[in-house]
Amino acid sequence: MSATAQCATLSSFQQLNNPVADNIEVLALIDPQVQDIGIHLVSYQAQNDDPVPLESTYKLHVRVVAGATGVSGPDSRTFSLSPNPAGEHVDVVLPGGGPAQVDLLELDGRLIRSVRHTGDRLRFDLNDLATGTYLVRVAIGGGTSVQRFVHTSRL
Repeated sequence: MSATAQCATLSSFQQLNNPVADNIEVLALIDPQVQDIGIHLVSYQAQNDDPVPLESTYKLHVRVVAGATGVSGPDSRTFSLSPNPAGEHVDVVLPGGGPAQVDLLELDGRLIRSVRHTGDRLRFDLNDLATGTYLVRVAIGGGTSVQRFVHTSRL
């Protein structure tokens, strides 16, 4: 969804998402200039016209992608996995080398391994895992990112 379409979605908030509180007015919208591929922090304000008015500011993380048929390029704020598919191991390459919580998960979210890591590269040995699809979740500085990889038998 484009930033402009997201503005329209927020503008119609009261009609689409909150039929009971039809007195909500959106005061500020997403900046339509946010059109670059990536993740952007934007905010909007809303208020109601009750006798004791309430005003709130909402911050949203908006991911702008190239379209449903393409994949955007790597984002320097996220991590990368290689190789994928993976055989005996998978390497997690972290941005900036800062402290990170790195979790290896089953596809259903069950935790297999968890590591607190401060370097820029971490290797998970996969020899004790069955073949299949797994997730790696990385939490750095308040943000979390998840990527999927396929574990095959030894390549």
